[in-house]
Amino acid sequence: MNQPAVAYQDFTIRVTAHNGVWTAECDALGLVTEADNFESLTRRAWEIAPELAEINGYDVAPGAMRLRFEHIETAPLCG
Repeated sequence: MNQPAVAYQDFTIRVTAHNGVWTAECDALGLVTEADNFESLTRRAWEIAPELAEINGYDVAPGAMRLRFEHIETAPLCG
């Protein structure tokens, strides 16, 4: 039996780390949160993202929500 196709809604979460503090931000969801490590940060983002999506007018079921975590680093300046 075929399952109906799920219409996924993707949200991009920008991740930065500075002085031991990891920060996640998503303008579309109004999401900003911090944690001590990447794993805790992603867990926290998943905890609050469904409610923020609803508050911001997105009609997306939690099971159809996908979060893309982007963590970009730059080389430290030497000198």
